[in-house]
Amino acid sequence: MKIYFRKFLERKLGKWAKQAWLVTRPEVIAITGSTAKTSTKEAICAVMRAQFGGEVFCSPGNMNSEFGMPLAILGFNRSVKFFEFPIILLKGWLRIRSKRKFPHWWVLEMGSDKPGDIKYLTSLVQPNSGVITTVGPVHLQALGSIEGVYEEKVDLVRAVKNDGAVFLNRMNNLVTKMADQAKGRVIYYSGNPDEIAQSAAEAVGRYYKIDEQKIEQTLANFKSLDGRMSVVEGINGSVIIDDSYNSNPLSMEVALYCLDKLAKARGAKRKIVIVGDMLELGNYTKEAHRVMKEAIERVADYTVGIGPLVKDLQLNEWYEDSDAKISVLNQIGEGDIILVKASRGIHLDNIVKRLKK
Repeated sequence: MKIYFRKFLERKLGKWAKQAWLVTRPEVIAITGSTAKTSTKEAICAVMRAQFGGEVFCSPGNMNSEFGMPLAILGFNRSVKFFEFPIILLKGWLRIRSKRKFPHWWVLEMGSDKPGDIKYLTSLVQPNSGVITTVGPVHLQALGSIEGVYEEKVDLVRAVKNDGAVFLNRMNNLVTKMADQAKGRVIYYSGNPDEIAQSAAEAVGRYYKIDEQKIEQTLANFKSLDGRMSVVEGINGSVIIDDSYNSNPLSMEVALYCLDKLAKARGAKRKIVIVGDMLELGNYTKEAHRVMKEAIERVADYTVGIGPLVKDLQLNEWYEDSDAKISVLNQIGEGDIILVKASRGIHLDNIVKRLKK
């Protein structure tokens, strides 16, 4: 019954979101990729709002699914529970009927965890610009392979209007390969793994003729959302890299790169990695965790594992879940830099809360 009502609501929301797009005909900037989608969307939003203010709408948080993106377009700022479905239907209908004015610029994150998601989302709103961050091994349980991920993400490039532009990350070979599928202008951006969001936002800002100084000032003050490579002060003079929102092999590689870079810049005494299971990797699960262990050991001085999939990796400590009494947390001191990273279902945000100053 729940699945039926959810599908019914999804169809209604999609129909109303498309109606809002048809009436408004906004300039749509869509972002997708295997990593850094949300931070890139937030950076682009910041740059666009610096120039166009309230005329820029940005999808909140990670509302990027076939359910979440239409909800965002209709003015909702969070996902909803089953018991809220009737209220959402009523509010959505009233918002379309009221013919309220929508902003001219829409900056939308488009996510995908199964084949056809991007094609569906771009059928609701056709992008004027598309930004691709990375292509890597994510959602392999449904998408099957890296090639499957590529085919899903490239649908955004194919959907961009003939007179539009696609922004491709030069540092990712599968992303640059998408240039062949673009109908309009192709613009490349590049940067170190921790600079994708700002590099993409800078390229988008220039394309839309935003003043260079305004772009620079905006990005100098830009901060990532909590849980997405967010650097915060920790207990006893430590520093936390909070990347607890999600995890996959590619984003883990980026996070370890950032940990090493920050540790060298700050002269850290210890690099501690608290890592949890990477989910939805299908047949690649065991190999992905083995490779992750090797990558962590090249960087970290001390390692903690949370969850059943990392149990056999022989890290310094292991616990079943994030509510455990983790031994090393009682030994955190000044000069320690701690990376906290796992798939969302492992709830390592609980550990971040315990580590924050």
